[in-house]
Amino acid sequence: MNKNILILYDSETEYTTLMGEYLGKQKNIPWDIHCYTEIGNLLEHETNPVSMLVVAEGSFSEELQKLSAEKTVLLNESGLVKWGQYPNINKYQKAEAVLRELLEIYAEIATMPLIHLKNNARTVFWGFYSPIRRCLQTSLSLTLAHLLARSHSVLFLSLEQFSGVGDGLENDRGRDLTDVLYFLGTDTEKFPLRLQSMIHHREGVDYLPTIRYGQNLLTVSPGEWLLLMEKIGDLKEYDYVLMDLSEGVQGLADILRACATVFCITKNDRISRGKLYQYEKFLTTCSYEDVLEKTVRCNIPNIKRLPDEMDQIGRGELAEYAEKLLEDVGGRDGL
Repeated sequence: MNKNILILYDSETEYTTLMGEYLGKQKNIPWDIHCYTEIGNLLEHETNPVSMLVVAEGSFSEELQKLSAEKTVLLNESGLVKWGQYPNINKYQKAEAVLRELLEIYAEIATMPLIHLKNNARTVFWGFYSPIRRCLQTSLSLTLAHLLARSHSVLFLSLEQFSGVGDGLENDRGRDLTDVLYFLGTDTEKFPLRLQSMIHHREGVDYLPTIRYGQNLLTVSPGEWLLLMEKIGDLKEYDYVLMDLSEGVQGLADILRACATVFCITKNDRISRGKLYQYEKFLTTCSYEDVLEKTVRCNIPNIKRLPDEMDQIGRGELAEYAEKLLEDVGGRDGL
């Protein structure tokens, strides 16, 4: 299947070169990227239909209408909207943010489904849940995500009311995980594009913006979470999806059942043992014994210091424990 064409035109050579290189490295974007710094060269070579024309504000010319681009987007340089008939995006933001906005705009006109390269891939879901609070569940799941990302494609989903991992992951248009669920129900065919337009990347791991208002987590039905897992699996883009879960998730036991492996952090004090007993009793009473069978119990040793920055998360005491945990889990999930 041939891709559509996206033309990037900016007389500023350095910007065009760097942005073109960035876009060209992205494996699953729906376009072939054609870059130009001279309008004459552009009009001479581009004679076929164009899906998107992305042009710097200072390089815009009425001559470009000859291209009959399905969508024209301006890279705004001045902070003013001079041509309101065209979508404007900030030229000087991070390249990743520019790409997210382009994908979101493209989703409005897309007729071609997103191309998948991993046709034979299988996505493995790992769930993280413990009834014990402040047990390093989020820290462990994040650490495992970054260790796995050294050799696998990984998506991290935080399904906690107050996750603590959302700094810097806010969507450029204020969207979060609830919007992903909305698009899943209303725009199914374009869901892959919608999803990709909201993905953030950190140290090799893909993240979706966490739910901004914790109470909204309580309104999502079990069926919606399971459908999201199904659709992400259908994309065949990720080897692993790690889900950091909490009691605020409706249908928690069903989500854990849908995971290949469940990681549960344990502690040896009396209160923690009591919470774990009640949790396991609930699973047994409600016929979720299969969740217990696939559960890996993690008794994390005393960690004196956790990394302060995301780029340090693959090092330190917790990372050493996580490395051993990965060795113990081994290839049980077939990857």
